[in-house]
Amino acid sequence: MPESAIPTLTRRERSALQIANCAQRLTAERGFEGFTMEDLAQAANVSRRTLFNYFDSKLDAVLGPEPELTDEFTGEFRAGGPTGHLLSDLGQLAHRHFERMPQEKAQISTMREVIRNPRVLAACHERFERLAATVLEMIREREGDRYDEIQAKVALGLLLVLCQVALESFLDSADDRGFTDYYDEAAARANQLLA
Repeated sequence: MPESAIPTLTRRERSALQIANCAQRLTAERGFEGFTMEDLAQAANVSRRTLFNYFDSKLDAVLGPEPELTDEFTGEFRAGGPTGHLLSDLGQLAHRHFERMPQEKAQISTMREVIRNPRVLAACHERFERLAATVLEMIREREGDRYDEIQAKVALGLLLVLCQVALESFLDSADDRGFTDYYDEAAARANQLLA
């Protein structure tokens, strides 16, 4: 699905994704050190000043916008919903988040290639650690006295595995289904195994 077809994105979010897409493409073509912010501004068809309104550095541009878990997505989860089952609810939270992300195979494939750069990979890992800490805190808040650190980490680990399986299936497929379809399929298979 093209970015413009995602109705929940603001104009600013679409612009940030377009700049990030250009940064990722340049990284894939030239390597991370092979282009400047000026090159990126030209490729994205924006001024250098506009570029810095969206991203503080070239690395930030390559990574794209920081994933956000908005109140819209997290309020119901924190309240114990929508199903009351932690893993299922984490899966639905992830699904809603993925819907806001680019769904084009070429773009996701490019980002997968770009992540092989050690500097980009380290930055991705840092982002994931921040996101994981946020999600663990949400689980802690949701579960209260029932909170079990090991259970929460296992749930988060399972979610990561489902994402990896879905990503591989999505990129290897010949059909035109979106990433979220593959994620939902992987989640359904996990639920069958865990039932």
